[in-house]
Amino acid sequence: MTSQGLKVYKINELKNSNSIKELVEIDSEISSKNRTNVKVNFNINQRNKIAEKIFNKRNEFKIIVLGNQKSGTSAIAHLLAEYGQLNKTIDIPNLLNNNKLKDGILESKYFSNTLIKEPTLTFFYEDLLKKYPIANYIFIVRHPLDNIRSILDRVNIAPDKLPLSTEYVKNSNIKDAWKDICLDSLNINEYNTLTENLVHRWRRAVKTYLENKQNFYLVKYEDFNNDKIKTIKNLGSKIGISEKADISNIINLQFQPKGSNREKNINELFSKQIINKVESICKEEMFNLEYEFYGEKNNID
Repeated sequence: MTSQGLKVYKINELKNSNSIKELVEIDSEISSKNRTNVKVNFNINQRNKIAEKIFNKRNEFKIIVLGNQKSGTSAIAHLLAEYGQLNKTIDIPNLLNNNKLKDGILESKYFSNTLIKEPTLTFFYEDLLKKYPIANYIFIVRHPLDNIRSILDRVNIAPDKLPLSTEYVKNSNIKDAWKDICLDSLNINEYNTLTENLVHRWRRAVKTYLENKQNFYLVKYEDFNNDKIKTIKNLGSKIGISEKADISNIINLQFQPKGSNREKNINELFSKQIINKVESICKEEMFNLEYEFYGEKNNID
């Protein structure tokens, strides 16, 4: 959770709590000082202890890592948990029933840990926020073309095979969980191609962050990849996690299968048609996140 804090917490639902009002006042003071560039003389750990006391349960105060699948959530969650010696949940099996959260899943054993990483929960952010209003939410994002390339690697589809039809995906032998991702089954709109399904899924995930960014810590995968230790230390410092373990010996450990096309250039992997298609659909989000465009400039103006 950012220092702008509880104003995004559904305050109306909590307004009868004197303790919550006290915490809102603290966050308002922090926010005000941040806006005027005045140094904030308030320790984040001190604030978190107040928040924890209010809810009177350690498992009400959490770190929840969100972002689209294959955007780097696993690596960052694993390393952050190791860095702070936090108990963790990495992915939640059988999360959904008919594309809705299973009854009671947010109160299940998977949420008994301090750090929870589950990309699919990105699309159920409002439910999470209502259940865990004081959680620290982290959003991991990756360039859309690189994110799509990584998903394609995971399901053994070469990028130069795009566009493939949605019907092809439905009839393929891709495992159900990944088939749902490739079909973007949580989206009420069904598109004609795999390309469209994946880029609209990326776009919807990113909109979760952009529409609620005052409530998230953002990590760009590219920044993490450039300096992993610095990224984890900076993230820990922002959240209030002190270093309790040396992660230098595991920093390059593969927490997910490495894609066969990972080291290849985007322009070599995707056709110009696909690059332009992807970037034209999500150009607004790419601009907001300051991502590089690989396509033709007249296609994105």
